Amino acid sequence: MDFMIDGLVDGRFVTANGARIIGAGRVVILVFALAFPLVTAPTEFGSNLTKFNALLVFAAFLAGIVMLLLYRWRLASQGPRRTRMPLLVWFVLGAYSFLLTGFCSETLVMVFTFLMLVSLWTVRSSLTALIPPGLTRPLGILVAVVLISSFANLHQYQALLGHIYRKTGLVTFGCVVTLFVSTLIFLGSSGDCRRVLKCLLLGGGLVSAVGLLQFFGADIIFPQEASFFSGWRSYGTMGNPNWFGTYLLLLLPIAVGFYLETGRVWAGAACGLLYANILTSQTRGAWLATAALGLMLFVGLPAYRRRTRQLLLLLLVITAFLLPCHELAILRRADSLRAEADMALTGSNEAGTARFQVWRYALRKLPAHCLVGSGLDTLAYLETPNDPAPNSKAHSIFIEYAVTIGIPGLLLYLAFLWKSFSGATPDPISWAFRAMFPVYLIQGIFIHDTVHTWPLIWLLTGLAVRYREAPLVGDLPAVSPNVAVASHGAARASATIPPP
Repeated sequence: MDFMIDGLVDGRFVTANGARIIGAGRVVILVFALAFPLVTAPTEFGSNLTKFNALLVFAAFLAGIVMLLLYRWRLASQGPRRTRMPLLVWFVLGAYSFLLTGFCSETLVMVFTFLMLVSLWTVRSSLTALIPPGLTRPLGILVAVVLISSFANLHQYQALLGHIYRKTGLVTFGCVVTLFVSTLIFLGSSGDCRRVLKCLLLGGGLVSAVGLLQFFGADIIFPQEASFFSGWRSYGTMGNPNWFGTYLLLLLPIAVGFYLETGRVWAGAACGLLYANILTSQTRGAWLATAALGLMLFVGLPAYRRRTRQLLLLLLVITAFLLPCHELAILRRADSLRAEADMALTGSNEAGTARFQVWRYALRKLPAHCLVGSGLDTLAYLETPNDPAPNSKAHSIFIEYAVTIGIPGLLLYLAFLWKSFSGATPDPISWAFRAMFPVYLIQGIFIHDTVHTWPLIWLLTGLAVRYREAPLVGDLPAVSPNVAVASHGAARASATIPPP
């Protein structure tokens, strides 16, 4: 099928160079899926910084490949009327960002990734076979809202670069959105998506092996931090057991989906490793979300009850093996939920491991920032001498984003994720993608997004969209939009791309 623009048809669109460019982008995504979870450093702060720098490198590579592809397709410009205003806004904000932060690598990557996003926005009608049009507008509005919240506040420097420790500012947002759109552009079939998912599970398996070693006393990653995390809690390569629990929780539905679909031993082993580390991380929010995932599994996939029972038996054996360890450490952690509930009923600031104190601080700041937001990662900078910030994060995605990007931004973000993860296909992998959204929301009541897990969420969002749109083909390469159109059933691609 050929692409048309202004009534012109050209059959020369598929070129070897275009195929190589898309292949290179696909390789970068595969390497990211495998390597990013493994990148770390010997301290919690160092782990954050190392993950952030790795994300910058991957995002810069992906943005560069996308721009090269647009240049190859001669889509970088579609006429002055179409591009003048978006590029003018990009130029003004980019120049202002350099004046504000200096010529640093973070700002350079941010400006470059947003140039790529602006370029895609100006030719969005030509790429409907690659980026579903139903997502283009919501994503564009969400990006615009985040930009407004980042620049229309008194803490622009922090909103752009992120908190010195957390690193989840506008720079990181540009990187994760780049990861999302690159996934849509460079992956062309369900086979591509499956390969990325398997790379994620392989990386998750390696990280989980590290986590189990930590739980049993052989800490090979953070030896000098052992005293910080008392109670025999595993934290893998994430630097913090709560972040580790969120990471594992996002991968668990994928492993479950593969096991239900294939019944393979490797898939069952992946489920067991991930689940074991969810237990040993002792992240109670992740425990609650895992219980909800089990309920969704029984309700949502009745045709796979036999394998579901087998999987449940495996998880029960793992639970029985781990519970007695370290004088019932896991059981004692579970028992602490009762004490937390009692403190919550009395309104104690110590409830939820002092989360009530953080939530109350954030809610006091919400009225002043409920519409525009204070800027990503700026919660700590809203403190006053009479109301100091107890923490730099709200420890809840809902409260955190309501304050930092405004309630409209929070609703846009949740609506975008819901639209991306939803789908009617009844196979186990599609179920896994659908299950990720409520699981993410449940754990998000108690924990915020981090530089360790935020990229994973956006990568999985892109995979969910591409898997839903792509055919069930194992080895179909995404070599061109022509192939993508045929792959995605895109008779709707009266989309328009000019000949090279």
